[in-house]
Amino acid sequence: MELVGTPGNVLGPELSEVLTYSRGDTVWVFVALRQAGLIRFTLEVAKGSPAPAARVLQVADGANQLRTQLEDYAVRVNR
Repeated sequence: MELVGTPGNVLGPELSEVLTYSRGDTVWVFVALRQAGLIRFTLEVAKGSPAPAARVLQVADGANQLRTQLEDYAVRVNR
Protein backbone atom coordinates (compact mmCIF):
# COMPACT_ATOMS: atom_id res chain seq x y z
CA MET A 1 0.00 0.00 0.00
CA GLU A 2 1.19 3.51 -0.71
CA LEU A 3 0.00 6.42 1.43
CA VAL A 4 0.64 9.97 0.28
CA GLY A 5 -0.12 12.88 2.56
CA THR A 6 0.21 13.26 6.28
CA PRO A 7 2.63 10.63 7.62
CA GLY A 8 1.73 8.85 10.82
CA ASN A 9 2.25 5.77 12.94
CA VAL A 10 1.10 2.49 11.31
CA LEU A 11 -0.37 -0.28 13.46
CA GLY A 12 -1.22 -3.71 12.08
CA PRO A 13 -3.92 -6.15 13.14
CA GLU A 14 -3.29 -8.97 15.57
CA LEU A 15 -1.50 -11.94 13.95
CA SER A 16 0.24 -9.83 11.34
CA GLU A 17 3.58 -8.28 10.54
CA VAL A 18 3.71 -4.67 9.35
CA LEU A 19 6.74 -3.05 7.75
CA THR A 20 6.86 0.58 6.70
CA TYR A 21 9.23 2.80 4.77
CA SER A 22 8.69 6.53 4.56
CA ARG A 23 10.22 9.28 2.51
CA GLY A 24 8.92 12.81 2.61
CA ASP A 25 5.13 12.71 2.68
CA THR A 26 4.90 9.14 1.32
CA VAL A 27 4.70 5.95 3.39
CA TRP A 28 4.84 2.46 1.88
CA VAL A 29 3.19 -0.21 4.02
CA PHE A 30 3.69 -3.99 3.79
CA VAL A 31 1.19 -6.12 5.73
CA ALA A 32 1.74 -9.88 6.05
CA LEU A 33 -1.13 -11.82 7.60
CA ARG A 34 -0.51 -15.07 9.48
CA GLN A 35 -4.10 -16.17 8.78
CA ALA A 36 -6.31 -15.47 5.78
CA GLY A 37 -8.58 -12.48 6.22
CA LEU A 38 -9.09 -8.82 5.50
CA ILE A 39 -5.92 -6.85 4.94
CA ARG A 40 -6.17 -3.91 7.27
CA PHE A 41 -4.08 -1.61 9.36
CA THR A 42 -4.48 1.60 11.33
CA LEU A 43 -2.67 4.82 10.50
CA GLU A 44 -2.53 7.21 13.43
CA VAL A 45 -2.26 10.85 12.36
CA ALA A 46 -2.44 14.10 14.29
CA LYS A 47 -5.92 15.32 15.15
CA GLY A 48 -7.29 17.54 12.40
CA SER A 49 -4.86 16.22 9.77
CA PRO A 50 -6.34 15.33 6.38
CA ALA A 51 -6.61 11.66 5.42
CA PRO A 52 -3.81 10.53 3.11
CA ALA A 53 -4.39 9.37 -0.45
CA ALA A 54 -4.00 5.58 -0.54
CA ARG A 55 -3.58 2.97 -3.23
CA VAL A 56 -2.87 -0.75 -3.38
CA LEU A 57 0.39 -1.58 -5.15
CA GLN A 58 0.61 -5.38 -4.81
CA VAL A 59 -1.28 -8.27 -3.26
CA ALA A 60 -0.02 -11.84 -2.89
CA ASP A 61 -2.24 -14.86 -2.33
CA GLY A 62 -1.86 -17.67 0.22
CA ALA A 63 0.82 -19.32 -1.95
CA ASN A 64 2.77 -16.04 -2.03
CA GLN A 65 1.99 -15.54 -5.71
CA LEU A 66 1.37 -11.95 -6.81
CA ARG A 67 -2.15 -11.25 -8.02
CA THR A 68 -2.23 -9.90 -11.55
CA GLN A 69 -5.31 -7.71 -11.09
CA LEU A 70 -5.82 -5.22 -8.32
CA GLU A 71 -9.26 -3.98 -9.41
CA ASP A 72 -10.91 -6.26 -6.84
CA TYR A 73 -9.15 -4.47 -3.98
CA ALA A 74 -10.45 -1.24 -2.52
CA VAL A 75 -9.01 1.16 0.01
CA ARG A 76 -11.30 2.46 2.73
CA VAL A 77 -10.24 5.29 5.00
CA ASN A 78 -12.19 5.64 8.25
CA ARG A 79 -12.02 8.88 10.17
